[in-house]
Amino acid sequence: MPTREPDLSITFHSPRWPRRKSTRWHASFAIWNGAMRPRERFSTRSHSFQRALTAFPAYFRREGAAWGEGKVGDISATGIRMNCEELIGIGTMLDMRITLPSSVLDVYPEETAVLDLTQSVPRRIGRADMRRPFEEMSVRGRVVTRFQPVRDREVYGVAFIEIDGYQREEIARFTHAVQLSKIRSA
Repeated sequence: MPTREPDLSITFHSPRWPRRKSTRWHASFAIWNGAMRPRERFSTRSHSFQRALTAFPAYFRREGAAWGEGKVGDISATGIRMNCEELIGIGTMLDMRITLPSSVLDVYPEETAVLDLTQSVPRRIGRADMRRPFEEMSVRGRVVTRFQPVRDREVYGVAFIEIDGYQREEIARFTHAVQLSKIRSA
């Protein structure tokens, strides 16, 4: 019976092990335990939050500075792309005030009553009103990247640092409404 040789086609490096050729099992074990570098380990990872292209004002300030105005180019539950006239360094923490535009909420139907008839007495089942207007959100973010300027305005990627679950849900409701309006207009 011929012996089967191990597959030596995977090479990896870790701080714990010297550079060597290994079997697929050892390589997958190294990935599972975090021995491989993050770029190698998560190279096929996709984003879990949808990004909506939009344009609305956002107010921001650095610590100890006055409020400035910028425009949001796109938004997701993890951050925004903002353009403004000020130069801001990467890594700068920003306090931001954002009010999502409520005009996109017309894609949702008007609130209707849902009755539960499974029991002897009909009762109303609570359901969130998807058309309620957005309120101002105060979030904290960090500038993580700078893009090419557009029309003499600086463009930054800002990741949300301090944002609660309700604010993330509101952003998700906004991005969903934007997606529905694009689908229905096509």
